Amino acid sequence: MTEPGTIDYLKIIPNNPKYTCIDLFAGAGGLSLGLHWAGFRSKLAVEFDKAAADTYDANFGSLISRQENGCPS
Repeated sequence: MTEPGTIDYLKIIPNNPKYTCIDLFAGAGGLSLGLHWAGFRSKLAVEFDKAAADTYDANFGSLISRQENGCPS
């Protein structure tokens, strides 16, 4: 059972996304979140700032390509 007020309870994110996208200048992922709510799924995110890329990864998983030193590429 889902808790009232959660995304699952409100059924905001569709189970079967219809579209795919990439997020350029991704930041922490605000655009990706809105796109997910609209039925899109991100395949790639581009962000140069390491702190923003780390936040995006925490929110959405590792969609940002990184160099060996952990910095976004």
